[in-house]
Amino acid sequence: MNLSQRAYEQGEYFVAHYFSGIAVECMLRAYLYRVDRKWRPEHDIYNLAKDSRFFDLIPAQDQEQWGAKLSILNLRWRSNHRFFSEGVLRKYLSGVEAIRKVRGDVLKENARVVRNLAQDIVGLGETRWK
Repeated sequence: MNLSQRAYEQGEYFVAHYFSGIAVECMLRAYLYRVDRKWRPEHDIYNLAKDSRFFDLIPAQDQEQWGAKLSILNLRWRSNHRFFSEGVLRKYLSGVEAIRKVRGDVLKENARVVRNLAQDIVGLGETRWK
């Protein structure tokens, strides 16, 4: 079981949210290292996917679906969230309209969405890496 899943199951939704994004960023950076060995300080998930040629791994008919997954994750996750409190993260998610029409704990729902996206994206990256 990965750390994000464990954190989610223990009710640590903020941690699950953050670790999910980190997993995707690390995987994309590994792909980027294959293309360009210079360090890039940016943390934009979508740009890392483009620059690492991650989209080249995806069949043409699935590009839109995977692009949407990366865009949604990129909207909901930022590397600077590690400096946020739960209240500030809630405010951020509200500002990007990621939690509209959510009943119950918005951090729990966001963590679930982000974690599922991350599992899909990292899963694809792992299978295509080999």
